[in-house]
Amino acid sequence: MAETLADRLNQIIREQHITKREFARRMGVGDTYVYVITGGGRKNHLNQNISPALARVIGMEFGYSPEWVCGGEQPADSQVEELRRSVMEKVGVLTPDKLLALERFPADVRAED
Repeated sequence: MAETLADRLNQIIREQHITKREFARRMGVGDTYVYVITGGGRKNHLNQNISPALARVIGMEFGYSPEWVCGGEQPADSQVEELRRSVMEKVGVLTPDKLLALERFPADVRAED
């Protein structure tokens, strides 16, 4: 369970299969800041909170609820969030051919209606 901000951010980094440097780049912040807020270095007040705006950026970029990123609260649709994470993990290991087939899937389903 991701109890602290550092736990939640490290969980996102793990689930996305990216480095902290890539996480920082995609969020538009410095590597050192990510190191601090993910629990690196001394434990101090700097790694306790992030702004709601940054939580929204993380949410939009990586597909997580900003409420969960910021404070650990699960949104009402937490089952949907869990399903999304599970699907993203599986999609991350697909071959290019299977990704193309997956991309065509919604159009194929609509065509059958």
